[in-house]
Amino acid sequence: MHHKLIFFTGLFLFLAPAVFANDLVYTEINRPYEVVDISKPLSESFFFLGELVDFPVMYGTEVYATTSITLQLQQAAVPGVDPNAFSLLVVRKNTYDGGVQEVARSTFTTNDWQFVERTDWGIAFWQSDSTAVTLSPGAYRFEVSTPENRGKYLLQFGESTAVGYVATIAQAHQIQEFYGYSPLRILTSSHVYYPLLILFIFILFQRLWKYRRLLQPRE
Repeated sequence: MHHKLIFFTGLFLFLAPAVFANDLVYTEINRPYEVVDISKPLSESFFFLGELVDFPVMYGTEVYATTSITLQLQQAAVPGVDPNAFSLLVVRKNTYDGGVQEVARSTFTTNDWQFVERTDWGIAFWQSDSTAVTLSPGAYRFEVSTPENRGKYLLQFGESTAVGYVATIAQAHQIQEFYGYSPLRILTSSHVYYPLLILFIFILFQRLWKYRRLLQPRE
């Protein structure tokens, strides 16, 4: 019996990361200062996984009705290393002259981050305060930068929402892979090691019960 449980548990953990959560999007840039299109509705909650390599990263979208959103930055917490001083800039393109108008600017120094332990992802993060903005109809750009334009980040649009069990494991795998961790790092996710612990306890009690019956004197 326990061999089947081990098999199906291992199969589940192997297949779950392949079901990538659709609220995590890799930032793909082919050239400096390219604007990354936001294909998701701003009414939804989603993350962009991005990396600064010598230049800011910009995201763009068109807003057709007045919309209120929140933005938040996160970065992995590395022991002994101060968090990067990320900045987030929101601008609206002018209709007539082609220029831009600043809508919101948030600059976070190394002391402006809150430490958050994401046991479901198996990673600790530095998390910024939320930036709330109201967008009227128009074209918008969201720019992420640091003084050196270096570092990996998660840019969150909208409030955090709960996702399913398998989707959470998929998120953990995708984010750990983004930060270059070993595939075995998935075992540090609470959504993985708790079921494995329960399985281990179940097998242990099953074995103890079996040996107890074998040791009982027969009449």
